[in-house]
Amino acid sequence: MGTAQALCYLGASYRSEGDFSQAAELSGKGLALLRDVAHDGGIARALLFLGQVARDCRDYERALSYIEESLSICRQSEDTSGAAESLLCLGDILRIRGDFDRAGDLLGEGLALYRENGQKSGVAATLLLFGQLQINRQDYALAQRLLREGLVLSQEMGNLRQCIAFLERLVVVFHRRAKTREYACLVGAIDALRSAFAFTRSEKDILDYDKDTKAIRDRLGEAAFTGLKEIGQKMSLKEAVMYALNNDV
Repeated sequence: MGTAQALCYLGASYRSEGDFSQAAELSGKGLALLRDVAHDGGIARALLFLGQVARDCRDYERALSYIEESLSICRQSEDTSGAAESLLCLGDILRIRGDFDRAGDLLGEGLALYRENGQKSGVAATLLLFGQLQINRQDYALAQRLLREGLVLSQEMGNLRQCIAFLERLVVVFHRRAKTREYACLVGAIDALRSAFAFTRSEKDILDYDKDTKAIRDRLGEAAFTGLKEIGQKMSLKEAVMYALNNDV
């Protein structure tokens, strides 16, 4: 059991460094040991991790296979926390693949479990994905509501990185709901906050933000965009959050 856990932890370390091949190899060995001793909880966690690694590698079929097995084990053992995490990952993969209806069903089920368990971090993480799903669906009113709820929750928990992720998606929503000028300065706030907290950007789900930021710049003109962006760069995190919550379309 100890060896299996050590292998899985080491796999997680390699994943954080971007070495997905080593992460999968080590965690796969850990999974095999856990299967030998029939440790359902450990098996479910290892499967979920392997699914996440496969997702990182964009091997979505393999990822779905791992995570669906993890979800099945969690349901059988009535591990609602593990089930919620598996549902979140499955929903995100299906969203990426364009299966928005199934993604919505799974994310909704996971969100309900997180709420029942009182797991605020899980609720916020699911709201972020649920909001992104609604952007993909072009239901911007619903996306705005979900993202604002998640932004408030993330601020309450002090999760600065997640606050910035919510703000980025809200920029996309606000732009597409025709608040181009008002939210150009929010782009400046996001850039300044990332720099201040030394947060690097993930490649995941930033294409919409980059595309909409360019559209805002093109529509306003470089001089006006730069001026508004400079205003945003002077905002604190609290000010940026209040700005995003209190300006309606």
